[in-house]
Amino acid sequence: MVPSFNYEHFLPDAVMSALGQRDVAVDVIIVDDCSTDESRTVARDLASTDDRITVLEHERNLGLVATINDGIAASRGDLLAVLSADDALAPGALVRAADVFASHVDVGLVFGRRKEFHGSDELHAAWRSPEPLHSDSVHVHEGRRWLDRRCRQGVNLLASPEVIVRATAQRAVGPYSERCRHTSDLNMWLRIASRFDVAFLDGAPLAWYRRHDANMSAVAFGEQGIDALERWRAFDDALSRHDGPSWERRSATAKRSIARALLHESRRVAEDGVPTGLDRDGVDRLVSIATTIDQTTTRDMLRSDGSVRRDMLGRLVHRWRWRRWLAAWNERGW
Repeated sequence: MVPSFNYEHFLPDAVMSALGQRDVAVDVIIVDDCSTDESRTVARDLASTDDRITVLEHERNLGLVATINDGIAASRGDLLAVLSADDALAPGALVRAADVFASHVDVGLVFGRRKEFHGSDELHAAWRSPEPLHSDSVHVHEGRRWLDRRCRQGVNLLASPEVIVRATAQRAVGPYSERCRHTSDLNMWLRIASRFDVAFLDGAPLAWYRRHDANMSAVAFGEQGIDALERWRAFDDALSRHDGPSWERRSATAKRSIARALLHESRRVAEDGVPTGLDRDGVDRLVSIATTIDQTTTRDMLRSDGSVRRDMLGRLVHRWRWRRWLAAWNERGW
């Protein structure tokens, strides 16, 4: 399903990348969220040429979460991909994911690599000459262990287009959360992982992620502190749906991870000077937001005067840990 708002120039690329998938039966549901450009006309024109396309139109702007949920409610397939109107699926993406789901009945979510691009010409060239699809390496992770790893990192390493979910898993965990208006995708993946296994499909990219000035991620999450708060909201909403000590521990771990990352940025300023884009007032905001997320962690990392304590060893450990995490993520989605 393709949530669409004011992306008239990008929408055809997204839709055609789905319709061009081989060896799978594809339906495309475009949900237009009351666009003010010509997106609605573009969507209707696309639907007039292919009966696999359905267009739903909001009479008023309801936001991304409601738009995605309306598309999910209208879906009929066994698998579901939420594809932003400015992104695109890679050739062969859906059949590769479908093979993983068919072979691993406990997997609720499959993700792969993504490739970033800027212009449609680059995308069209890739579709004319797709990368050869060699045998993929599939890494299946027990869902709650994968979730634990995300709690220890406290970040979102996925974008939306490279994720495909089993429709029964999607329905089991319920609709996207209105509480997480800016991190609804992260929240959904955490919720699916809490109940189903997760698979990483190594090999050619599953999707292409378009970089441009109007990206929602660039517009909404340009400020580190706000981004951290939104990520914490996604974790909190997902983890609070379960009861018991193990879920309380996961919640505490996620809080600590997100707060520590903010304080690490503040500590970097204290040790190296002010980096571009983060002035002293910005540092104070990061400390304040870290305190909101996890007061205990913040207190342990501050001096008595409220400034971030210098800690060269802690900084080196933080950097070393992240290098290990990124290596594991790139190798096996872990």
